Amino acid sequence: MVVFMNQYKNISIIEPHYDDAWINLGGFILLHPEINFHIISISYDGFNKAYETQKISLILPNVKTTALKFRGIHWNMKHRIKEENFIRYFLKINKLNSLSDISKIIEEKCKNEDLVLMPLGTLHPQHIVVSNIRLNLPVKHYIEWPYCYEEPGYINTLMDNAEVIDISKVINQKTEIFSQVYKTQIDLLKMLPKSGTILSDRTQEIIV
Repeated sequence: MVVFMNQYKNISIIEPHYDDAWINLGGFILLHPEINFHIISISYDGFNKAYETQKISLILPNVKTTALKFRGIHWNMKHRIKEENFIRYFLKINKLNSLSDISKIIEEKCKNEDLVLMPLGTLHPQHIVVSNIRLNLPVKHYIEWPYCYEEPGYINTLMDNAEVIDISKVINQKTEIFSQVYKTQIDLLKMLPKSGTILSDRTQEIIV
């Protein structure tokens, strides 16, 4: 990950929900205390209105957080509305005209950042919506657990241009902080998705 250490000193991470940044990039954050991170949370859903991400900034001095507090599309809606209607539904429940309304907010909050990390957007309706936000800023994408890993062969198609981060040295610290902070999501540490690996055993994070 030399490119990150040498090029980027201020990085924003856009998370669809109040846990995605830590789930998918917590190890990266721990490995780089010299980088200033800004986690911007887009939304909550009906089961997780607690803005738990803010507690990360109390633990790590190089992290600040912002909650935009938009209503998100819960996973269950995946079976009730078609994927092509996810964005329209999200805009409706938040009384927005277009995703550019959110783009402007993010761009203002990230105007001094060197890089913005966005979710790749796989399977989960809210992740798909957020991945469609377009920014006039340098952007890379992070691969989301467990969604990307549950698409057969999907990870392999991305690996040629991927930056794989070995977080084996900090996986226990990442898991411990997750347990301290994300009380409402603690069951994720025991969840065995189709990918066959629980979160606390994932020793790699991937950016494309």
